[in-house]
Amino acid sequence: MIDMLKFRPHHFLCTIGYEGKGYSEPFTDNYDKIAEQLRVPDGDQTEIQVVFHTDDICAPCPHQRGLLCATQKKIASLDRRHCDALNLMENEILMWVDAKKRIKQKISIDTFHEICKGCQWKALGVCEEALRKLHENNEL
Repeated sequence: MIDMLKFRPHHFLCTIGYEGKGYSEPFTDNYDKIAEQLRVPDGDQTEIQVVFHTDDICAPCPHQRGLLCATQKKIASLDRRHCDALNLMENEILMWVDAKKRIKQKISIDTFHEICKGCQWKALGVCEEALRKLHENNEL
């Protein structure tokens, strides 16, 4: 178990909808571990630091280029939109439960469609479905 995770701004919402798909087997193996850590009963207490470069999810991604991404312009745009929508600040640390609350409070379905514009995974519908479920969940 990782003590504190580092997430790019768009990975907060990606993790809500993550279902075991990714760019490569090492990528999905890594993301599976991160998602599992957050989904266990005490996973809500996991601390996450906001970063504006490659993060713990990106670590084994075949598109990683040091601290950047091969598609950096597109990723930076996604991060900027998510950062603005979620009111995140660089190096901010929040617990996963608080990140989910913030997503629920600040990201409507319409907002999702705007901030995730251009994401290749959006068409799968899993993130939208996960966001709908988060909005229906009264436990947060």
